Amino acid sequence: KVLILGGYLIVEAPNVGISVGTTARFETRLLKTRDAAKGKCCVRIHSPQFGKEFAFECTVESTPETAVCVAQIEGTHSPFLRYSVLYTVAAAISQGGNVFKELTLELLADNDFYSQRNYLESQGKEVTAANLRLLPPHLPLVGDVSKTGLGSSAAMTTSMVACLYRSLTAQSTSDNNKNNNAAKTDTSAEKEIVHRVAQVAHSVAQGKIGSGF
Repeated sequence: KVLILGGYLIVEAPNVGISVGTTARFETRLLKTRDAAKGKCCVRIHSPQFGKEFAFECTVESTPETAVCVAQIEGTHSPFLRYSVLYTVAAAISQGGNVFKELTLELLADNDFYSQRNYLESQGKEVTAANLRLLPPHLPLVGDVSKTGLGSSAAMTTSMVACLYRSLTAQSTSDNNKNNNAAKTDTSAEKEIVHRVAQVAHSVAQGKIGSGF
């Protein structure tokens, strides 16, 4: 979205704003997965555009009630990724998913989320709309770059939650669809869960509801 009129107050009723949608998005891809030790879920995240690696380890305790704890074991501190992993694993458990896995994910952002001025200037090109349209997708970021204000943290959180949740609940979702013949209903319910989990994770990380939601 691009907010044309309003401000952060639009996240509180009854305030309103005017916004338009864009095609900019984050992509999170499952690169590989394998079974992990009982009681653990390990998530490694590869971010080629930033040249960074992140790794998180969740421990699940079932006595007296199920409790999930998360620790970041590699990479720079990232509360958005940390809480995305924590709340998604908890949500997957609540839906009967198998969370005892080691997963490797790749996180990619459309170029539109970040200023491409540095890249174009490094190529000796002018900063024009025409040159921006010709850029290859998912460019590595050159130097210190500014965000363009498209709600990148919300988009990243939602993409991460969606990929991780689907990866941890794929079998249980498949079984439900097969037994109940309700694929469309299950998909709608899954989207609602992803939206709610992403919003909670993002709010906890940021300390408030982001305008991206």
